[in-house]
Amino acid sequence: MSNEQPKGGAHAAGAKKKKLGLPAIILLVITGVLVVVVAVVGVAIFNKYNNIQQQQSELDLLYPTADPADMYVAAEDEDWDVTVESEPINEELGILQSFEELHKINDDVIGFVRIPGTQLSTPVVQGTDNTYYLDHDYYKKNALGIPFADYRAKITREQLSHNITIYGHSARDGSYFASLKNFNSLDYYKQHPVVTFDTIYGKGTYKIVGAFIAKVTTKAGEAADPEWFNYHEYIDMSSAQFDTFVQEMNKRSYFNTGVDMMYGDQLVTLSTCDTEIIPSGDTPYRMVVVARRVRAGENAAVDTSKATANTEMIMPQAWQDKYGKANPYK
Repeated sequence: MSNEQPKGGAHAAGAKKKKLGLPAIILLVITGVLVVVVAVVGVAIFNKYNNIQQQQSELDLLYPTADPADMYVAAEDEDWDVTVESEPINEELGILQSFEELHKINDDVIGFVRIPGTQLSTPVVQGTDNTYYLDHDYYKKNALGIPFADYRAKITREQLSHNITIYGHSARDGSYFASLKNFNSLDYYKQHPVVTFDTIYGKGTYKIVGAFIAKVTTKAGEAADPEWFNYHEYIDMSSAQFDTFVQEMNKRSYFNTGVDMMYGDQLVTLSTCDTEIIPSGDTPYRMVVVARRVRAGENAAVDTSKATANTEMIMPQAWQDKYGKANPYK
């Protein structure tokens, strides 16, 4: 007897190949479609954030800053202030020459904001409303929007509003305003206590004075509810409004910086959506960092040894419900 196996394998002669039923075919088709969809979405997300990083790198080169990340974090007694030699002006445009290249690309540019030592380093634009740049990049293409200043703020050679709110997305790759979410940590603040915000008319160094989670609304009927803090409505303030702004910030801030504030200080408020409670673009929660400009002749060094955790801070009710307490430091 021959030991040779039949052609087609051991089961070829004794069994027929089982045919797939309709449900199995449908399942295979659905699985295949899902695999394709996931692959397409994955490629789109990769391209989205790759484009953001590439654009940020390109724009950084157009507004170079040679300052080391720690130049603003110095000993309290260091004899160093913010006196900066005047920078040449482009007389035709009426702006600093350092903004010429950025202005050529987008004449809505009004400044450049950085938090030294973090990924936050980006031009800032200002439109005619607070919606256009939510989904338009620096080149005015539909994309995750570039950070922008509140359209109501005055940013001119002659005048800056008391408080300029700058809105920015928290990109998942850590770019744009994602770094703001790290300011729920006292240690993180101590490592990054300064914001630089240069406008097209002049350069500025700002000391961070607070960081907090806020619940905001655009509905007038809800504005009086103590749950809400519409920090973005405090733009050009009276003395009483300034006091209210500072009080509301202080009772929410994660930490006490020890940096003093007085009426007349120029503020910059950096704002981004926080999606920890409501993971969508419709969230009413914002992570906010406020900084005040270093005064003329003032030492720009920040003595972070004075900073302490705010054991009296309050958070929105939804945060209290999630964590079972109003204050993460208690």
